[in-house]
Amino acid sequence: MAVFDANIAVAQKMYDIVRAGDFSKLDTIVTEDFEIVEADGLPFGGASRGRHALRELLERIIPILRPSDIKLKSITANENEVVGLLDLIFADGDGEFIMPVAEYFEIRDGHISRIVPYFFDTPGLTQFIARRG
Repeated sequence: MAVFDANIAVAQKMYDIVRAGDFSKLDTIVTEDFEIVEADGLPFGGASRGRHALRELLERIIPILRPSDIKLKSITANENEVVGLLDLIFADGDGEFIMPVAEYFEIRDGHISRIVPYFFDTPGLTQFIARRG
C-alpha cells in the first residue's frame, strides 16, 4: 500500500471509530504525544495533548455538539499529512444547521500525531449550540 493510501486509511479509521461511537479505540491510532487544537472561539477551544486526548475531547464535546450526521466529502494525503473535508449536520426544532469543516492531520509512523479542525463558521456553531441548549 502506498504511503498516501496508508495515511488516508488511518484518517478514515478515525472517522469510522467516531461514527461508531467506540471512542476507546481512538487511543490505538494516535501517537503518545498526540495533539488536537480546536479553535479558541468554540466552547471547547484550545489544545489537548496525550494518547487519550482525542478520546477525552470527543467524550466531552459530542454530548455538546450532538451531530445528527457526519458526511465525509473528500480526503487527500501526502507523505505525512491528510486533509479531510466534511460536513457536520445538526438538527433542532428550527431545522438543520450544516457546518463545513476541514480537518488537518499529521501522520507519523502510521499513527495520527496531530489534528487541527477548521470550522468554517465558529460564531454560527457557537450560536447554534447556545440556542439549542
